[in-house]
Parts: sequence; C-alpha cells; structure tokens
Amino acid sequence: MGEIIKGGSVALILKVVAAGCAFLLNIVIARQLGVEQAGYYFLSLSAITLLATLGLLGFDNALVRFISSYNEKGNEHAIAQVYTLALSRVIPALLVIVSIAIYFVEDIALSVFSKPELADNLCLMLIASIPLSICLLHGFAFQGKKMVAMSVSSQSLLVPLGLLLVLFFFPSVSAEGLAYRYLAISCLVAVFVTLYWHRTSSPTTARPTVDVKALIVPTLPSLFVIVFVGQSLQWGSQLLVGAIASAQDVAIFASAQRTAMLTSFILIAVNAIAAPKFAASYEKGDMAMLRQTAILSGRLMTIVAVPALCVMWFGAEFIMSWFGDDFREGALVLRILAVGQFINVITGSVGYLLQMTGNERFLRNNLMFAFIFMVIGLPLAIPLFGVVGAATVTSISVGLQNLLSVFFVNRQLGFNTLRIFSR
Repeated sequence: MGEIIKGGSVALILKVVAAGCAFLLNIVIARQLGVEQAGYYFLSLSAITLLATLGLLGFDNALVRFISSYNEKGNEHAIAQVYTLALSRVIPALLVIVSIAIYFVEDIALSVFSKPELADNLCLMLIASIPLSICLLHGFAFQGKKMVAMSVSSQSLLVPLGLLLVLFFFPSVSAEGLAYRYLAISCLVAVFVTLYWHRTSSPTTARPTVDVKALIVPTLPSLFVIVFVGQSLQWGSQLLVGAIASAQDVAIFASAQRTAMLTSFILIAVNAIAAPKFAASYEKGDMAMLRQTAILSGRLMTIVAVPALCVMWFGAEFIMSWFGDDFREGALVLRILAVGQFINVITGSVGYLLQMTGNERFLRNNLMFAFIFMVIGLPLAIPLFGVVGAATVTSISVGLQNLLSVFFVNRQLGFNTLRIFSR
C-alpha cells in the first residue's frame, strides 16, 4: 500500500500543478480573447480533445492494461510490441480522420455549429489533434510502466503549462492566433514525450507477434466504445451547446465545466497509480489487494473532493468573476457541474476497476445509458433553460454512469466503492 500512497502523492502533486495551470490558462484566455473569441477557442478545443482521444482507437486503456501486466512480469520486449502496435494503428487513422475533417471544416463550422467564423480556428486545432493524440498515447504507455510523473505530465501538464508561458510573453487577441500557439506547443511536447519514451525503454519498438495481436486486438472494439461514450459524456455537452447556443454561452459553459472538473483531478491523479495496480492484482488473482487498493483510493479521493466542492459551491460567483464580468452569470452552472464531478470522484475508480478486470462490457453499457440520456436531454433542456439546463443534464448523466458502475463493481467484484471506511 506504500506504493499507492507514494505514487498517488506524486501524481496528486503533479495533478494539482496541472489543474492550477489549466485553470489559470482558462482565465488568461478568457481575459485576453473576450467572451466571444474565447467561445470559439473553447469549442474547437473540446472538438479536438474528443477527436484526439477517439483517435487512440481504444489503445489508451489497452496500453495501461497490457503494459502494466507485462511490466509486472519484466517483459520489456512485449511492452515494446504493445507500444509499436498502438503507434502503427493510431497515427495512420488520425491522419485520415483529420484530413477528412479539414476538407469539410467550413461545412462543419456553418452547418453543424452555425458559426462560419469558427472555420479557420477549427482547422488549425484539428491539425493540433495529431500531436495531442501522441502526447496522450505516451501518457497511457508511461502509466502502464508506473512512470507516474511522465504519465501525468504527458496527458495534462506540459501542453497547458507551455501555452500559459507563451501567452504570458506573446498574448493573443483572437481564437485563430491562439490556435497557432496551441499547435506549436503541442508539437513540441509530442516530440519531447516520444524522445523520452525511447530514452527510457529498451527495446523501444518491436514487431508485434501474432500472440500479442490476438491478445490485444479483440479487446479494442469494446474499449473504443467505452472511450467514445465516456469522452462524449465529458465533452459532448460543450459541442451541443455550441451547436444550439451562442459563442458567448459556449464560453460561459466551457469555463464553468473546466473549473468544475478541477474537483476530479484527484480521481485522475490516483488512477495514474491505481489502474496498473488493479490490472496486476487481478492478473495474480489477488482480490483482497484489489479491494484494498480500491477502498484506499476512494478514501483519498473523498478527503480531497469534499473541500473542493465546498469552495466551488459557496464561492461560485467569485470564481467565475475571475474570467471576466461577463462570466459571473455562470455561477449556478458551476455549482451544478461541481456536484456532478463530486459524484464522479466519491464513487471511486469504478471505470478502471471494470476495465482492468475484464468487465468492460458493464462499463460500456453504463456509459451508453448515460450517453443516450444526455443526447436526448440536452437538445430539450438547452432551448428551455439555456446553459443551466445543459449543466443539469450533464451532471445527471455523469452521476448515472458512475452510480451504475458502483453497482456492477459490487456485483462482479464483491465490494462497494462507496463504503470507503469499511475494513
């Protein structure tokens, strides 16, 4: 358990820094660009974040699951095979998808979002989705090898930190100008994490054998569906707000949602070390260690999440005012979204528990149910209640997905992650 506490502490510190950078970056962007241009940027960022994650084709969770298993056995050659397989599938797929999206970018901006001014900014951000995917892919690979610092840095720290520094010295006044800066930083970070992987791995790449392919490839469709629906639940609400409401509404909703998601930074931090432990414990058949890891993780998450929720609930208007006076009206939106993220945290690492133990089909079904609720609910709620309606539907969807996952973890693995003080 010392490894969980030590690794979780490292991940938590880095995630706090990453969360702070991301939050400060959002404030700087909102103040430099203004509410309308910020809306265009946040909308494009949500779109390419979703695209970059989907472009991993399900390899994100596969990398954590199989690299952690091989790492436990000290099989570096098999790790290199998993990494090579992922890279050889992801990069070509991304190039094709991004090329098609760029070709139709003006139609997307006009027909989907009714915002023709979005096209140039979106085009640049679509290109940036390729290096962003490379950063995410290496982050999951580092996570599988229990390289916690590099995992968190690759996934959530280096890009926002770099962009924040660039904006400090070279401010931007338009979404398009910011997109150029984002593209440059994401490319630099992608090169850095790739070189670091090659420096710390031996061998770095290896031709995947038939056995390795047979083990990994069949799991990808289910894992991809899980990622697709999970990411759609996280970022799809911003895209639907962008399709139905104004750029100003997008900026307010996006700022509130990204702030509320700071509550869940502890979940991501603990998962960085817990997910490989889940996979390794299950591989050994050590269910007692699996349960102990999950319960301890839940305690750490809840201890951090409670004060975070209190700060966002009681200080919502003050926090939103940091983005600018036009963002104050998003206080209620922040409160509602913070509650959804709080539920996400206190239910524990239920998603990873199901995935790392071969029960991903239950997570897939839970996500599908919550996704359908969101897709039906948002178009009904936004015209009637605006961004407050969008926040309510989003939070309910997040809560549904996690509470259903708690039920199936209890049924399949025999313990309740909400009972964090049980022995």
